[in-house]
Amino acid sequence: MVFVFFEMAASPGQGSELLVLVFLNGGRIESAELHDGDRIKIGNYEMAFHLRNAPLGASRAASASPAPNPAPARVVSAPAYGAASPNGLPYLVGSTGQRFDLRGGLTRLGRALDNDVVVDDSSVSRYHANIRSHDGAFELVDLNSRNGTFVADRRITEARISNGDSIRLGDAQLTFRA
Repeated sequence: MVFVFFEMAASPGQGSELLVLVFLNGGRIESAELHDGDRIKIGNYEMAFHLRNAPLGASRAASASPAPNPAPARVVSAPAYGAASPNGLPYLVGSTGQRFDLRGGLTRLGRALDNDVVVDDSSVSRYHANIRSHDGAFELVDLNSRNGTFVADRRITEARISNGDSIRLGDAQLTFRA
């Protein structure tokens, strides 16, 4: 059985439209096939999709449930391109080795599902930092986060970053590659 989610516009009347953004596993969608354990966010509401008869351990959410011992922060969502970046874009490497291409111009990092890179860690602010690119140079900018943004273990408000730099958002560790 296949389940598909469709975003539908609602109209409360009088010609005005109600716009509610929908996210699936951190990415903005209009329609998508659902799988056991998918996270759906509609406006301010967040839920998980579970198949009633799914095999034990097959859920995507099983990997997202908290471990008894603190685990490294997980990057939940970002444009992913597997083991290498075929388009030559700079990227971040998460603590699990997953790679995420950065967008041209500005990449938003944080815990909120509408960021370009969503980091699932309570020490990360909803809108934690941005990475700006201009003429081949990259700058990491803290967005007044509660637990700080660090480059090579030095707290920053703004800092130029280069290939191999260690970046920390709160307790979440990333490496910048260009």
